[in-house]
Amino acid sequence: MAPSMDVQQLGNLLRQLGFRVVSLIDLTREEMMAAIDMFVDLLDKGVYGLFYYAGHGYERSGRNYLVAVDAPPTLPDQGLCEDAEAFEVQDGGKSTGIFTKYLNKHILKSWKVTHVLEQVSEDLGLDPLVNGRQAVEIKHTLKEPRSLTDRIRTTGHTRELHLRDKCWRQANALPGTRRLSFGCGVQVDLSFSALFSNVMVVFGTVKTTDPKTQDCSVTLSSRPTMDDIFSGPGRSEVDSLLDSNSDSLDCVLRLCSLQNLQQSLVITVDLHYTHLDSKLRLTESQKTDIG
Repeated sequence: MAPSMDVQQLGNLLRQLGFRVVSLIDLTREEMMAAIDMFVDLLDKGVYGLFYYAGHGYERSGRNYLVAVDAPPTLPDQGLCEDAEAFEVQDGGKSTGIFTKYLNKHILKSWKVTHVLEQVSEDLGLDPLVNGRQAVEIKHTLKEPRSLTDRIRTTGHTRELHLRDKCWRQANALPGTRRLSFGCGVQVDLSFSALFSNVMVVFGTVKTTDPKTQDCSVTLSSRPTMDDIFSGPGRSEVDSLLDSNSDSLDCVLRLCSLQNLQQSLVITVDLHYTHLDSKLRLTESQKTDIG
């Protein structure tokens, strides 16, 4: 789970610096190429862009390659260094990549980008877990001192700013909270959050009940069905990324691989309750199209 945690944590830090973040996980080669093409299209003179990849990679003939989720299982030298592993560390119960651990430590500082990377390299060199086994390779063509904390000037670039803002919103806009009223008098709220740009979480909460209903519960499903790629080992780490008030929620639905959507996404809300007069366990359903 370390790559996913790395993306989440680094994305949060970049947002603090004023970056518009697009975070995508578990992409095929075709999807990776499309994402990189979009990133390149957003670059222009004076634009600050940061591309970060967390996952498997390998080197061949002096060239480095990123490995997509649909890559063949037999790729050479899958690791950052020969005869070395991609090390993870436990940070507050969460697994993170060791490089990201030190990058997160320094990335908010108003240092030159090259200075930040040099400090990360020094920290790695002092870490007994990877000392002598992993090294940071720094290459750059910067001719002026640049920092990720540099102030962004938008004067005279309003049109370009709006275009980039529109592109970002297409990948990150979330539906607003919706309240559904059921025939039995119960009201259920649906709210939405994004773990990553292609992973959305839907929360269902019973807000009001009727005097003749008790033991209300909610289940959520989607059409088309979106597989939960976090349902296996490491799920507890992903759950820790959810809203801190998630204990008060009645149901949580994770929708993954949203980049594959070819149609509108419809959420079905099933309300289960016991009717006090009949003592029967009943179910009412509603559907809502979230686009």
